[in-house]
Amino acid sequence: MPGAGRAFTASPNASACGQIVFLVIATGSLVLLGVQLGAELVRGPAMSYSGAEPLLERFARWDARHYVLILEDGYGSDPVPAKRVVFFPAVPLLARGIVALTGLSPIASLLVVSHTSLVAAALLLFALLRRRDPPLDQRTATLCVLCLLLLPTGVFFRMAYTESTFLLLTVLAMYGMTTRWRPVVVAAVIGLATATRPTGVALLLPFAWYLWQRERNAPSPQPLAPSLLRVSARSLLLLPVACWGLLAYMTWLWWRFDDPVAFVTFMPRWVLRGDATLWERLSAAVTLLPLREAYDPASKAYWAVMDRTTHSVLSLRMADPVWFGGTALLILVGARQRWLNSGELLLAAGLLGIPWFLHSHASMMQSHGRYAAVVWPACLVAGQMLARIPRVLTDVLCGAAALLLVIYAAMFSARYYIL
Repeated sequence: MPGAGRAFTASPNASACGQIVFLVIATGSLVLLGVQLGAELVRGPAMSYSGAEPLLERFARWDARHYVLILEDGYGSDPVPAKRVVFFPAVPLLARGIVALTGLSPIASLLVVSHTSLVAAALLLFALLRRRDPPLDQRTATLCVLCLLLLPTGVFFRMAYTESTFLLLTVLAMYGMTTRWRPVVVAAVIGLATATRPTGVALLLPFAWYLWQRERNAPSPQPLAPSLLRVSARSLLLLPVACWGLLAYMTWLWWRFDDPVAFVTFMPRWVLRGDATLWERLSAAVTLLPLREAYDPASKAYWAVMDRTTHSVLSLRMADPVWFGGTALLILVGARQRWLNSGELLLAAGLLGIPWFLHSHASMMQSHGRYAAVVWPACLVAGQMLARIPRVLTDVLCGAAALLLVIYAAMFSARYYIL
């Protein structure tokens, strides 16, 4: 995007929202361009859904098709659940409401949820960055949002996936903590995040820190031991509220299929090493085995074993460990430079740690670039780095990210191995 660095000089606060919305539209146009290129230049097999237009179908590849099936057929027939119970219900329920109110197709309704969530998340993130501790100036905050919107693996924010809704809820919860909302309200938002993706429980870490900070900053702070007891008691009381979405889904699964953890029961059918034990997963994560295997031609986890059709430069399967590891590296830089506060560090640790320790070995790093896309504290670090380098270099980096975003969108549209 030529001139990206020069475009973000300080501007009046009244125009900030318009600027962010423009960035969402501009970067969304790049994704639309990529989807069209995938449709015109690559004649991949089409996926057909009832009532859907061909263009919309190209926004619903891979995992997205299961959300469409949930809207159309539910989670399976009693007493046997379908394996798509691993996909959590918040976004399908929102989309179903849109279908009922507007008559839109399932794919169109899912895209309405995704794009509306992304706009709201971008605006809210900008507001959060201006009010956090320490606050960012307007140009730096805008660059941080731009990093999120130009993130190549952020292509999933514009597809019929749950990433943008989950992003919105994590930003909203952190905004609530930053502006000192009542704990029960923050807990309710976190609970909705747990109904969207199981990694929503990562928000419990910064939430516990938030409760501790409220206790320590009270007008009459108690000594350490009583403070710990008070925070622990409050945390236990608020835990069911902060997990209400997960608990509600488990209760429904128990009632419908007599298996409250069906999403765990069926997970082995979705990963490449479904027989991996918890110990094997943890041991592999600690020794960084998933990263090493991904680039070892002698390993069955070698990236090219799964993706034989894509050039290595363009393969997201090859780049999954790079995006995930790069995100972790940015978080470490942010911690060292003190660009991230304690809550942001805890959130990033949870969002990265859960898939890394529980999923990286079993899935052979598949989809870990997508998992890292929602770790928005990394974009805070990237934006602050861009604010400190020459603007011509900012333009080059933004242009490269924009090009890769278009390429990933085209490959997703054409059903290459991007999921």
